Amino acid sequence: MKVLKNAIIVTMNTNLDIIKNGYIIINDNGDIEEIKEGNYSGENAKDMKGDLLIPGLINGHTHTAMTLLRGYADDLPLIEWLEKHIWPKEGEWMNEKNVNLGTELGIMEMLACGTTSFCDGYFFTSSTVGLADKIGIRGLMAEGLIDFPTPNKKTPEEAFDYIKDTLNISNNKISRIVLYVHAPYTTSPLWIEKVSHLAKENDLLFVIHTAETLFEVSEIKKRYGKTPVEHCASLIPVETKTAMAHMVHLNDKDMDIAADRDFGVIHNPQSNLKLSSGIAEIAKMRKKGINVSIGTDGAASNNNLDIIEEMRTASLIGKYDDPQHLSAIETMKMATIEGAKVLHIDDETGSLEKGKSADIVRISLNGIESYPYFGNPYSFIVYAMNSRDVKMTMIKGNVLYENGEYSTIDADRVKSEVRKLQ
Repeated sequence: MKVLKNAIIVTMNTNLDIIKNGYIIINDNGDIEEIKEGNYSGENAKDMKGDLLIPGLINGHTHTAMTLLRGYADDLPLIEWLEKHIWPKEGEWMNEKNVNLGTELGIMEMLACGTTSFCDGYFFTSSTVGLADKIGIRGLMAEGLIDFPTPNKKTPEEAFDYIKDTLNISNNKISRIVLYVHAPYTTSPLWIEKVSHLAKENDLLFVIHTAETLFEVSEIKKRYGKTPVEHCASLIPVETKTAMAHMVHLNDKDMDIAADRDFGVIHNPQSNLKLSSGIAEIAKMRKKGINVSIGTDGAASNNNLDIIEEMRTASLIGKYDDPQHLSAIETMKMATIEGAKVLHIDDETGSLEKGKSADIVRISLNGIESYPYFGNPYSFIVYAMNSRDVKMTMIKGNVLYENGEYSTIDADRVKSEVRKLQ
């Protein structure tokens, strides 16, 4: 049993309860046994010294190993960035060893930013899912399928066989397999249909980039006479657990389809801004009942994996037409419990409640930007703080990051190996 005491506890539960001074008891399985207000009188409790405890943050969409391409190609539109720079460099660099190294580097960054769960789409997934599980982070790992060669497989047929083989990897671990195809403009209807049907058959999450750019919307209308959302909806089986990344360029019908089909949306505001893809109408989507998560996308287009910074950007650009849109509390929901719903892991994480995994982040109230503190943790976290205020990241009751140190990663080794690549 572990106990965290003397904390302001931001639960993100249904009632959005905030415990102004309380403690959390964690059982030997790594789950929350009890959350109570007041002082804890037992022994061997870890004193939080009045700091904030929040649910672990959720990075709804990223390509973790692309930390190795951070800063490689900047200030370019998406298609030129992908076709002339990123895809050729991936073909040159991204073997299994380097993908594992970049994934480990990305996980280090996410832990330091308070991220405890992330959804990853990349390559060599049968290897990276084991790495994430060994580290102890909740990684939802997906092998990318696309119509042309990838660093892992030469054809989509080979990639599909590889994906089927990954289904044999046990999903009883903290990290697990999900399924993913790149996008409707790079992946034929056959493969969108086959992979999404495989997801439905195995009750797994299906992920796809959708409606990211005006180019994509134009191209899909030209090819199929539909919007990207209409096109995907015609191929994905009903009741498939589906998360669509970006969803920048939607009309009202697209949003109605997404709401009706329970397509979760992953908002990647900084990547979309940097690549001039546009600004998604998140407030409008949420008003229609669409669940929205926040993601960083990969570090090659962001250029970091800081979900706290992403929250601030998401809220601020969401206010372009109304200052009440994407309030601090609504943005916090997207990075915690609503993000968990998009990834279909809300029975495990996303809020601090009895029976859920002890995925807990400690945020210091001693940073310069925390003075004065008027008692609104949502406002403080979303608008004022940044990742340097994260002092501890715990997943399933295990402290993986604390005060700049990692318990399951040799940070010096990882940084040294990355330097050797340059």
